[in-house]
Amino acid sequence: MAASSSETLLSEASSSKNFPCFPPLNRFNHNVVVTWLLVVVEGIGDNIWTGTVLASYLYELMGKSNAYAGYVEAAQGLSNLIVALPVGWAADRGSKAKIIACGGVLVPLAVAASSFAVIYGTSHIEENILCFWIFLGAMCMWGIVNAVSSGPAQALYADSVQTGERSRYYTILFSLYLLSSMLGPLVSIIMFVLHGNHWRLPDLRNIFLAGLGFELVSMVFFFGYKDGCSLEIASQHTAADAPGSEPVESDDGKLAQPKEAEGTTTSAGATQIWMIPYILFASSLCFALGSGMTVKFFPLFFKNSCHLSPVGVQSIYLAVPVLMAAMSGVGTKISSRFGRAHTMVAVKVVGVSLLVGMAILADHWFGESALHDRDHSAVVTLKAFVVVAIYLLRTGLMNCSYPLEESILMDFVPPSTRARWKALDSIGTFGWCGSAALGGYLADQKGYAFTFFITAGIQGIATLLQAVLVFIVPRSEKPAPNVTSTHDEPTTQPLQATRGHDRHDEPILQPLQANQGHGLMTRAVRVEDSLNGGAASNGDASATDVVTEAIAANRPQVMAVDVPAGAVPGQTVVVILPDGTKLLMKLPRNAVPGGRVDITLPLNP
Repeated sequence: MAASSSETLLSEASSSKNFPCFPPLNRFNHNVVVTWLLVVVEGIGDNIWTGTVLASYLYELMGKSNAYAGYVEAAQGLSNLIVALPVGWAADRGSKAKIIACGGVLVPLAVAASSFAVIYGTSHIEENILCFWIFLGAMCMWGIVNAVSSGPAQALYADSVQTGERSRYYTILFSLYLLSSMLGPLVSIIMFVLHGNHWRLPDLRNIFLAGLGFELVSMVFFFGYKDGCSLEIASQHTAADAPGSEPVESDDGKLAQPKEAEGTTTSAGATQIWMIPYILFASSLCFALGSGMTVKFFPLFFKNSCHLSPVGVQSIYLAVPVLMAAMSGVGTKISSRFGRAHTMVAVKVVGVSLLVGMAILADHWFGESALHDRDHSAVVTLKAFVVVAIYLLRTGLMNCSYPLEESILMDFVPPSTRARWKALDSIGTFGWCGSAALGGYLADQKGYAFTFFITAGIQGIATLLQAVLVFIVPRSEKPAPNVTSTHDEPTTQPLQATRGHDRHDEPILQPLQANQGHGLMTRAVRVEDSLNGGAASNGDASATDVVTEAIAANRPQVMAVDVPAGAVPGQTVVVILPDGTKLLMKLPRNAVPGGRVDITLPLNP
């Protein structure tokens, strides 16, 4: 009855935080819908101008050099790195919605600087150095905007989604991102067809400006977030709290390792759960370092080595999101059976292998030794088709695990530090952009195939790091169901938590029950002498007698109790002693729902 009432109240509270209009969007949380709209509009703009168009424009403007495209990426990543961590810290300490709105203020400034650089550069190509420096400044502003949209905005999105549903909601978010990734190239294809399908600066300029127009519209959604629409109650019941140990915050605000003084647990892997976000961060940083060397230059590889037209290159990037969307849905379904970590590692292994194959073919077919084949257009076209097919499959596999990675991260970090963990993505972004500068230089000096090999090696290391999660992350994402313990059946019924009951000022989420009876509790209760280090004998005395004797002797008692499946580590609960005494205690942070944990009782319960 109490559980049903609690679920009803939670449902009513959640519905009051839904998007206010436009069915069926009004069935979803307000912040969730705003994030979806931002991802679509901003994504369309980004995918019109930041990919093929930006790299090709700078390549043509700066005298056919790959390096300058890498330099502007590095500038964006550096600004992202500088501001993202302070922004994440401020969002965790204050209002996420206000921080996101501050990012929206920068959007029109970044649009103005980018527009001036591309317009002036097209009409005054002799001033290409000046335009390049303006591009650098504009990209720094875009780096700040991206730090906000990928940090506090994503953290507020996670706070607004129920626990156990994040993989599904991140799959939706990822699909919308891919939809925008498809619509962006589609707009570019239409404009290239209208302008003659050539890599000319005036044609690239017009498409560039169209993308910036979408960026200007996206500014509206930066001001649409509401802190009050986050699911505060639900976000406290995260798997970060439930499956095992969680990182805790020290007085100076830094993340520390989980405390184990309050209790110990015998569940396998519980003490390693705190490592999950750190492993994800380290692996994502390696993936970013590897990807940055090549991702920005794939369009130039298709343009310069495979000799594809603008429409041909953009058609590739029209197909990529379709394939990624299909694979992300399949990946989520597979993970429900085999586990999220297992699925992530499997697809990464195949993806890295495909990149190695692509690098071998690129060197053999399009390297310096293959120049003589370029007179045979049919042969070159067939080879380009094979390379493109490998690229599409590899890209789809490498990116389809994004919903799984995000859901694991948000499930295993506490709500109070989510914005900071998302802000750490900025280091990965800088790694991406910093390696882009190196990748541009290597592409000019060694060729594209050489950078592909380097990327495959770095991403192979990242995959090995991510493989550690297979041994830590539970296979099932859903919280364990509420089932009766398989131990001796408790004789005391769960205490129904009510406000003001037994001098408790706060409602209790879930009581603990201490099993009693001579068999189990005599073995479960362990009494240690704090003065001489000795231990009281459990013998054949009843559990009640053992506890009573320890209290009379003014000695601390350690009791083993069953943790209900719905309990939340770190929350205040009621422990029912064998003699019926009820104690208000804090459930240890490393307790595992459905398992058992040792708790130290006070001297005078």
